[in-house]
Amino acid sequence: MGAREAVFVSIVYTAGILGTFGHLYRAYQGQLRPRHLVYILLWPLWWVCAKGVGGTFDALSEAFWGSDARAGISLAIGVFTAGDYLVSNWSGCGGAVQCGGVALKGLAMTAPQIAGLYWAWVLSLAG
Repeated sequence: MGAREAVFVSIVYTAGILGTFGHLYRAYQGQLRPRHLVYILLWPLWWVCAKGVGGTFDALSEAFWGSDARAGISLAIGVFTAGDYLVSNWSGCGGAVQCGGVALKGLAMTAPQIAGLYWAWVLSLAG
């Protein structure tokens, strides 16, 4: 394993330790016992044994993608950012390609599926 891979694995393992510590700390209201420290150090095994495969994926989903309320807030921020970008840049674009790029970037700020189209469009112009 190279140095970059070792750093990546270390970061992921440390994040898992911190996440497991936080989960157990909240679950046991700060009353951690020595067995909890073992669970924290062996967190990949603990999560799969204690929560199961489905529960582990649910916990990851909640951590990375969040709840419906968090998704609503993210959508509101995306719509605000897209609107601000469109208002700031629409009058300065000239021609169908530039204005199409402004519109596509504005849509990409709101819908992640369109972000892939935007980056494909940018790369096609650069190459």
